[in-house]
Amino acid sequence: MRAGVVADEVVSRLRAAVARMAADLGARAPALEQPVWTWIERRASRDAPEEYFARDWGFPIFALPLWAAASIGEADDEFLADVTFSTLNGYWFVRLIDDLMDADLPTPPQLLPALAFFHSRFEAPYRRWFPASHPFWEQFDRAWMSGAAAAAADARPQVRDEKTFEAVAARKIDAATIPVAAVCLRRDRSNSLPAWVKVCGLYGRAVQMADDMFDSLSDIGRDEDATFFLAEGHRRRMADEPLVAWAAREGLAWGTSACLAWLEEIARLAAELDCAALGADVAARRSRLLFESEARREVMLSLLPLARVMNQPRQQRNQR
Repeated sequence: MRAGVVADEVVSRLRAAVARMAADLGARAPALEQPVWTWIERRASRDAPEEYFARDWGFPIFALPLWAAASIGEADDEFLADVTFSTLNGYWFVRLIDDLMDADLPTPPQLLPALAFFHSRFEAPYRRWFPASHPFWEQFDRAWMSGAAAAAADARPQVRDEKTFEAVAARKIDAATIPVAAVCLRRDRSNSLPAWVKVCGLYGRAVQMADDMFDSLSDIGRDEDATFFLAEGHRRRMADEPLVAWAAREGLAWGTSACLAWLEEIARLAAELDCAALGADVAARRSRLLFESEARREVMLSLLPLARVMNQPRQQRNQR
């Protein structure tokens, strides 16, 4: 975890949630235990899950509800443990669906029954704290369905533009507003929830744009309209200019500027919410973004001679 985040608390709660999930899986769905852990351990260590979830540009899904809790004075350890446990299972539910929809990442269909386990463990903890008539459940349903609709839209091939990017990128992480809503609504702090929902959406845009920028080298040549970043490159580049040349010339600066604007808005909301940890996370991300953008630009510049050759018609290349 980066500076400013309540790092020790996030890590300890995450590790406790992993142990609890393992116990539940073994007790309630033993037939799924081995295939589920085989799938999970392709990504995350059972002993050190924070190494997977604390990536430099990962969405701060476990930190956000703890930041919200700190800002409103929520200190109920049992409740916050349930929030982290629910979030962990909700994450794996969404991740499994994404993997099953992604043709580039083979995922055995035998894992489909695990969706029942993950969804149950995602929803059940909240039933302990919110009666069926509580406004939390309206927020839960709205965010859950919105996230599902965005994931479906994201799976369909399409040329991206700014409007669709912002809509899909922000809505893809709508489910991440559920634990934040739980923290705010349990203490009747619904007045702070809209700002936290905005924070989530802004993080969604910044994280998605950074991922698209920093993965652009691997995306070029595979599906060159796969992201808004590359689609914008097609629109902005000069005639016969390779996409990597556009990215080095102006694309990384353009994408970085967009990310910085979203981070600046999060910083403004952090001050409004009186959340120092949120502000510290923004500052750390800003520094990392500027460093990483320049490092990627240097790599792209080194590849320009090869990119220009590969951008020539095949017949012309064969004559060289």
